[in-house]
Amino acid sequence: MGAEKAEAKITSYPELQKVTESKKKKVSLEDLHLEHLSFAAISWVYCAYTVLLIFGYLAEFIDKIKILLGLKANPFSAPPGYAPLFKELEYFWLTRMYQRIRDLFERPIASIAGRKIKVMERKSNDANKTYYFTGNQIECLNLGSYNYLGFAENSVQSSIPYLLP
Repeated sequence: MGAEKAEAKITSYPELQKVTESKKKKVSLEDLHLEHLSFAAISWVYCAYTVLLIFGYLAEFIDKIKILLGLKANPFSAPPGYAPLFKELEYFWLTRMYQRIRDLFERPIASIAGRKIKVMERKSNDANKTYYFTGNQIECLNLGSYNYLGFAENSVQSSIPYLLP
């Protein structure tokens, strides 16, 4: 009896009926509109990643020679009684791959999230191990905020009552 009532409620609302009918349909790959990437674009991405890997493995090889000659400490050897801090693959990824492109992902912002945001400019003199702020702010188009909390206002005053009780 409960299923009949639920079905009657759904049929009384046409929007809900459309939603339930669309859930019953199976979506095929032909129905999806997928963006086509050209072979040249895909090739350039693979070439760039291959070059990054080659330079990373070359730097690892030079570091292993330095460790064997005693010119550099081994980052994988742990003191007696302690667990090692890194595994070789994690260390390779962090130092040779991610550290080079880290500035793309970890960008500090200096404004309220909205259509445009201000990003704090920073520089690095040691291959992105550390950063220092220059004091400048760059205005950018915000492509990463979904505004799920509803605070994407251009004024600070509209958000203060919700942020500060």
